[in-house]
Amino acid sequence: MDIRNFLDGNESHIAELFELSFGRQLSLDFWRWRFREDPFGGSVIMLMFDGEVLVGHYAVIKLPLLIDGEEIQAAFSMTTMTHPRYRGRGIFPKLARAGYAECQKEGIQLVFGFPNENSYVTFLEKIGWLGLGKVPAWLFDNAGMIYCEHNPSNAYHNAEEVRQFGEEFDGLWKAARPNCRFVVPRTSKFLNWRYLQKPGNEYHVVAFYSQEKYIEGYAVYKIYIADDEKRGHIIDFLYKPGKNVEEAILGYGIEYFGKEGVDNISCWIPDVCNMSDLLLEKGFRKIEWPCYFGMKYLETYKGKRDIGGFEDLYITMGDSDVF
Repeated sequence: MDIRNFLDGNESHIAELFELSFGRQLSLDFWRWRFREDPFGGSVIMLMFDGEVLVGHYAVIKLPLLIDGEEIQAAFSMTTMTHPRYRGRGIFPKLARAGYAECQKEGIQLVFGFPNENSYVTFLEKIGWLGLGKVPAWLFDNAGMIYCEHNPSNAYHNAEEVRQFGEEFDGLWKAARPNCRFVVPRTSKFLNWRYLQKPGNEYHVVAFYSQEKYIEGYAVYKIYIADDEKRGHIIDFLYKPGKNVEEAILGYGIEYFGKEGVDNISCWIPDVCNMSDLLLEKGFRKIEWPCYFGMKYLETYKGKRDIGGFEDLYITMGDSDVF
């Protein structure tokens, strides 16, 4: 078996392995958007072949990351796959080590991601990740029943649907940048690619404006149907502090999802937002999401190498590749 860098034409092998691994087909439009059209420099994709059979796949995409106030070149870890007949042979750690060597050649300093239950221990024990455990989340049950209890408020009557993230969102990022150790910059470049250019864009994106028409924040909402359940996700948001925009974001979401008859609403709310009291007041409860967060500092990184805690991170569902 040999490890190879991705070459054009390997897409068909990747699609076959994806279906074997996850039991569903991989859209090549989605694959190209995620791995080839990333506006921050593309991806590092490592493949292991046994002859002409693809038996292992590991990939990261390049993303900027603001850590301790400095923007660095980082990478987001995703799509770990091993052919069912080749599991238990240590293929993933070998691919990861080869991939991180390539990352360092390209100036990447840190890799982060959201391993699932099956891979989390391997990330920590076999390839040296630092982990924080399961991601904290908030859940509102029976959301479809609450629309009548949360009447629309004029607190967010200046909400407008977003068709394109323009320069005003770059200004919002500069004004509302969270005071924490770790955050992917919410620039217009990132937001357009992540939410509006995604094939089959299923997001409802809203900007919130003051009475004077100044932008105060945005939020991304999504409805997902699985296991005969209609779920509402507050995927991502950013807002200027001290403007009560957080109440508008939650209020709009409750109204929007209530009209759509969802069964529950969930979200990942960074601790730095200080929204716990408001969430409890609205009827949310805190839970652990069934995925984990971790990162690995590469040799090219020269800063502080601890991971801190979730209170040091600004992560929302939009930082994950699942939503």
